[in-house]
Amino acid sequence: MSDLCWSGITVKIDGTRFITNMTSLQNSFTILYSHKLKVLLVLMMLTVATILRLYNLPNTLIFQADQARDALIVSKIFTEGKPVFIGPVTSVGNMYLGPLYYYFMLPFLALSYPSPLGPAYGIAFLSIVTIFLFYYVGTKLLGSPAGLISATMASCSTVLIYFSRFSWNPNPVPFVSLLMVYLTYMAWKKDSTYWIGVAICFGVLLQLHYITLIMFAGACFFWLLSLHSLIKMKDRNSFKNEFISFLKITGISVFVLAISFSPLILFDARHDWVNLKAFQSIFTSEKILSNSSEFKFKDLLFGIFRESHGRTIEVLFTLFFGKVTQIQNYLLCLILGYLFYFATCRNKIPHWNGQFVVLIYLLLSIAGISAYKRSIFDHYLLFIIPMSLLFWGSVFTNFYTYLLGKVGLILFLFIFFWYNLSHLPLTSQGWTIYRVKNVTDEILTQLHPGEKYDVVLLSESGDFYALNYRYFLNASTVPPIRYDFYEPVSTLVIINENRKNKSSDMIPVYQIQVFGKPNEIKKTVHEDGPNIEIWRK
Repeated sequence: MSDLCWSGITVKIDGTRFITNMTSLQNSFTILYSHKLKVLLVLMMLTVATILRLYNLPNTLIFQADQARDALIVSKIFTEGKPVFIGPVTSVGNMYLGPLYYYFMLPFLALSYPSPLGPAYGIAFLSIVTIFLFYYVGTKLLGSPAGLISATMASCSTVLIYFSRFSWNPNPVPFVSLLMVYLTYMAWKKDSTYWIGVAICFGVLLQLHYITLIMFAGACFFWLLSLHSLIKMKDRNSFKNEFISFLKITGISVFVLAISFSPLILFDARHDWVNLKAFQSIFTSEKILSNSSEFKFKDLLFGIFRESHGRTIEVLFTLFFGKVTQIQNYLLCLILGYLFYFATCRNKIPHWNGQFVVLIYLLLSIAGISAYKRSIFDHYLLFIIPMSLLFWGSVFTNFYTYLLGKVGLILFLFIFFWYNLSHLPLTSQGWTIYRVKNVTDEILTQLHPGEKYDVVLLSESGDFYALNYRYFLNASTVPPIRYDFYEPVSTLVIINENRKNKSSDMIPVYQIQVFGKPNEIKKTVHEDGPNIEIWRK
């Protein structure tokens, strides 16, 4: 204690308390500065993500057969009052998805109709929200640095940007998959009530793409861990209450999952269980999990082991860096070393439980796609991308305090940004939705009010139904007949995109051959677009 005299006033100063208060004040400023810096970084990241997802969107919009088919179906919900109970049909297995994505599209298409841009903007905004979710989930499970790293990578990932700039049922998968991983962690470590949220996410994923069925393995793994923790409880009275509560929550979760599939179940019951039979064929005639018609578990395990190397490289490297075969195997060896460190040095690793959840989901997902015998396209892997990016964030979080870790992180991010920013899908396409709309406007000028007609497209896409053109025609006062239920017509509109030198009547397309020889053909030739032929009897 010391005395300080100033203007005749004596003030007693406690030196220890003064130093303590100053240290506390300095720590407060440091925390505040750090908080503001994080907020600034997150805002910058979201700004970049927004620009990359919305810039030049109308002129780069993909609006092909799948997108036009979905828009046609959804538009009938609010224009004709026709609700739907099944979703799109899958390309493999010939199964129907649930109708959830159609109802996601509904408000956005209703706002922009007849323009099909609304659902694309809906997907873009959901992708921007996903970037923030990357930061939030990464911070909660892995720590703030890992959250920033994974979210920054997600904001500039070419594959995520590409699938955020048009409407398609697999495109919301990263958001739901990421949320499911987070809720699994919360259900395992915090409160078993979160299993209901896990079930909801899983039900949504299965209505977006059936390959997300692989996520069930991760959820099941941590459900069993939770059950094992309950069984090990020493207090038997607490065990009884907790176990009953756990079973109730599990039952509610199963019920919620069943409710989400009730429209499909009702549809299946009325149509000779077509979906169930298609699902069974996956294990037999489709040869998706086996090269033979007879499913053998031993062959499945061998196939997973054989394919896991290539699938791991695809999931962790190719999606984000392209095919850099010279260094991928070396990096894979480093990752194996990290996995050994992770398994043997649990006490040294912060946020170990969160990293464990991400790692288990990642490894089981890789095993799942390794069992798949067909070609794997990028949209199949959308569900696994969140685990891949969170994994990279956790790897560098454990080593960024070391000089070698800092250098590795800088080099890693430099290569990542260099590759992804040089492959951005932002340049205008030659054939935009506006040109499709212009062609349909010209067709409409040549049709009579109330004329009954069909539309055929001759193009490399193989979409003979001309669904993208048909969407705009259907929004007019002179819509064509239904494409999914053929009926005789007196007028046929042929849009010829790539067979300009071949006579249309020689092309073996059902609608053309059934129509027969026309009495009148009116042709319109475009220098920079398709030729239009209008046949009339």
